[in-house]
Amino acid sequence: GIHSVHLSILSGNGDVIATGERSFEMRPLWFAIIGDSFASGEGNPDVYQHDGKSAQWLDERCHRSSTSFAAQVFKEIAAVQSQMYLTFLACAGATVENGILKSESGSASQLTVLESISTLRGRGPDVVILTLGGNDIGFSDIINALVHENARFDISLMDMRFFFVSHQLDLVAERFAAMGTGSVFVPQYFDFTKNQYGEVDASCIGSGEMSTSSMTFAERRILRRLNTLLFKKGVQHNWHVATAIPALFARRGICSSQSFIRSREESIALQGNAMGAFHPNELGHRAVAQEILRNLRECGVVDAP
Repeated sequence: GIHSVHLSILSGNGDVIATGERSFEMRPLWFAIIGDSFASGEGNPDVYQHDGKSAQWLDERCHRSSTSFAAQVFKEIAAVQSQMYLTFLACAGATVENGILKSESGSASQLTVLESISTLRGRGPDVVILTLGGNDIGFSDIINALVHENARFDISLMDMRFFFVSHQLDLVAERFAAMGTGSVFVPQYFDFTKNQYGEVDASCIGSGEMSTSSMTFAERRILRRLNTLLFKKGVQHNWHVATAIPALFARRGICSSQSFIRSREESIALQGNAMGAFHPNELGHRAVAQEILRNLRECGVVDAP
């Protein structure tokens, strides 16, 4: 809102010898987190399961976690910048079609919620962190198929999935533009495939459940292609795409001695199910958060420390 500062200068004996007034507008920074399990923080419950008690999350249904890289980015900025507020909508399992653009499980879609707030506020969010596309191409389904030694895919079907995702990203961009959204930051997806030597490695995945050749297929034919699509759409829609994310994981994959990826066994131990497997762990989210913060500062969205 509009704020005014009044200044009075007093003489030595207490008389007012000069006055001044200046008005200025303070605009709170609205920060929104939209997308899938990458942004929600899947695999990293706020309280691990223990003593027969279930894991706890900021939001149970969506597995939203304060460990999420996006939540960490907000907290770091909010610690040094006043007048900020957060809308955290990212949800594990969300796709562009089911959850982001349109409603999921009877609740309003993520963009519908943003639009409602934007209408009341008079403009869209100032900063959006957006992760999307992985569920739309069926990446989790593909991983599941690979784990069960079924690496045969209908390439023409994959082509159709990518074509569909490309169109869906355009629709998301249209909705952002219509509500007057500020800066949109899109991290490319992480590479879970490589060990500490930078080699594709499936040796740590139980009893040979996934072969190295299958993992190589996933990295080359799906992950790289998805990240290329995100980059192209980022250029087209003036989004800020964090292209350094895959490199952060280049020696930190699931079988690395210094892994940034949650294993199936860890996921079961921490949250009681395997849903968190193949997602970034707390170290991975921290690394991604620092890269997104660097991007935000380079773009002038937030001040450098």
